[in-house]
Amino acid sequence: MRRVEESHGAAGCAIAHASRAIDAGIEPLSLLEALPSSRQFLWQASDSGDAVAAVGEAFPVRATGPERFQQVAAMLAAVLGESADGGSEGPVAVGGFAFDPDHRAEGEWEGFPSADWCLPRLAIVRRDGASRLVIARKVPSGHERDRDVVASLAEMLDRVAGALDRRASGRPGHFPARASRPCRFEVDSSGSSERFRRGVERILRTIEAGGLEKAVLSRTVEVRADRAFDALAVARRLLRHETGATAMLVRRGSAAVVGASPERLVRLVDGRIDVSVLAGTARRGGNPGRDSTIRRALRSDPKELREHQVVLRAVREALEPVAENFRAPVRPTVLGTPVVQHLWSPVSARLREGRGLFDVVAALHPTPAVCGHPRRPAAELLAEVEPTRRGWWSGGVGWCDRRGGEITVVLRSALLRGAEALLHAGAGIVAGSSAESEIEETRLKLRPMLAGLLEV
Repeated sequence: MRRVEESHGAAGCAIAHASRAIDAGIEPLSLLEALPSSRQFLWQASDSGDAVAAVGEAFPVRATGPERFQQVAAMLAAVLGESADGGSEGPVAVGGFAFDPDHRAEGEWEGFPSADWCLPRLAIVRRDGASRLVIARKVPSGHERDRDVVASLAEMLDRVAGALDRRASGRPGHFPARASRPCRFEVDSSGSSERFRRGVERILRTIEAGGLEKAVLSRTVEVRADRAFDALAVARRLLRHETGATAMLVRRGSAAVVGASPERLVRLVDGRIDVSVLAGTARRGGNPGRDSTIRRALRSDPKELREHQVVLRAVREALEPVAENFRAPVRPTVLGTPVVQHLWSPVSARLREGRGLFDVVAALHPTPAVCGHPRRPAAELLAEVEPTRRGWWSGGVGWCDRRGGEITVVLRSALLRGAEALLHAGAGIVAGSSAESEIEETRLKLRPMLAGLLEV
């Protein structure tokens, strides 16, 4: 079944969009493999199976500065529209944002603005076990009901859906299969450990002087290969191996951010907000008995619990202006990933009247889990002691539609540009932290992305 609608965007134009149901067994990533483009997007949650894969750009939305989230929300509101029946058959917007509101898209981060969203030209949206194909096109105002526009969108949907069906069933189609081969590489972390150690010491002195409770210090590693990295192949490996995480890929020209993050910033569906508070880390044990021992120790470790409570308290305070009926567990549980385990508190609340997804994002970002507490002095200190710009690392990537959306924190990720990759990992520094243990934590957090890059 096809559905064609119109939404009004910027002055002088409108967005015509159409959607149709497709086989839920079609992999969202196959859309990106099928249609090479300078703008590609993937967001796929392993726990729910929900996913959005998209190519192209029908309506761009970019903003910078302290009001960037409010600007993005205002520009997207007109084209996403409202559904009288509360359904989600309208268009979907995808995008992401940098850690720093004043981030500039230059140098290694060229092509990745402070906030960069769009209505894609073509997308697969999978939610609640059902999938649909969505197409959008900008048309001059007054022509959005033109029969030729409607017919061309419907025809394109049918053609792409048929080709995806053939690809999924292994029948001949228009889309070539992708192949990859192992590559030779070198990992350059020269000096990063020593710089990180000095940063930890500086943060601890500030905490002791009463200027901070916590700061999250990042460490960078560079990887160079003998050929260009294949971002789609990396994403496929992460989807296969990083259970419990949300896979992401954002391509801008010759560069791509790709990763598998365990941390949700916010999910909003029908007025309900879900936030993951993830702070406090320990390694995995290698066997069930040792794993259980480490898990029990993590749940009773004063330093790790203190770090977790700082984040939980700050999240509650940040949500107060935009949400109500805040709920959180009395004590955190433990969330396991393939290489580490985290103290985890699932938080829920109800969105206040007149508020939206990006109001929540503006209130929460950056959380103490990626920046520190209090927020402003932590961010100012990190800008002094971190030698490499974070870019989109510890920012967010996600999607939104008429009913809400979901934003994932960009962690366990890499910026790929040709044969070079830039990886970040962070560790929360609180009173009682030691440089050596925090360096080891960053090593553990770097492992999943290194494995995804290097095919080990």
